Amino acid sequence: MILTCPACDTRYSVDPNSLLPSGRTVRCAKCGNTWTEMPPGDMPRSVEPPMAMPRMSAPDPDPDDDVEVPSIEEMTVEAERPLFRPRAGGARAPKKPVKAARNWAPMIAWGSFVVVVGGLVAGIVLARGMIMDLWPPATQLYQLVGLGAEKAPALTIANIAPAWETDGVNPVIVITGVITNETDEAQRVPKLRGTLLDARQPPREVFAWTFDPPVETIEARAKKEFSTRVPNPPAVTRGVGVTLLTMDAAAAAAH
Repeated sequence: MILTCPACDTRYSVDPNSLLPSGRTVRCAKCGNTWTEMPPGDMPRSVEPPMAMPRMSAPDPDPDDDVEVPSIEEMTVEAERPLFRPRAGGARAPKKPVKAARNWAPMIAWGSFVVVVGGLVAGIVLARGMIMDLWPPATQLYQLVGLGAEKAPALTIANIAPAWETDGVNPVIVITGVITNETDEAQRVPKLRGTLLDARQPPREVFAWTFDPPVETIEARAKKEFSTRVPNPPAVTRGVGVTLLTMDAAAAAAH
């Protein structure tokens, strides 16, 4: 059973049988306090077997006589580790404050705001051509931040069409198309670059070459047809392409 010192609340574990039959005087090993500890109320009592012959009962002790109860000093119970160790000064150390959980709501709100604003700005930049067409005063605003109207290409290529022929022995691919000047001024035409493509997705180049344009200059809003031939093309050829080289690339190709 567990005994608790009334003076300092130190707790001890003792055998309840040592308190039988009518309690024992115990002393606290920590503070020296002495008190009488009675056995538990539910502690079983030993019962003497019935005697064959009646016995004379002993006279009741004089209530004024002290009943000498053996002291338990000789068997003082060594204090086990107290369940609650008192602290210096009688005060318990303050509990460490529990760290509050981080509130993620403001960060999520700011992140959403940044994403929305970034998407809006990107849309305004990418769609500036349409915006300036619908609202011409916006052109000056774009120019102030260094974003003028998207420059349309001066020359475009269209109507690319391949055709198979033979030179009597070998197969030949003949590719035709149209170069258009989209401006109101005459434009110089650079070299053109042709490509043969395979059937993969996306298609890959299997052969490429450059060739001269049909004319050096195309007049304003004029068109000019071109043609190029590729003998013995790779057997995996399934598509063709033609693009205009930049002036720098055309000069590099010439060397």
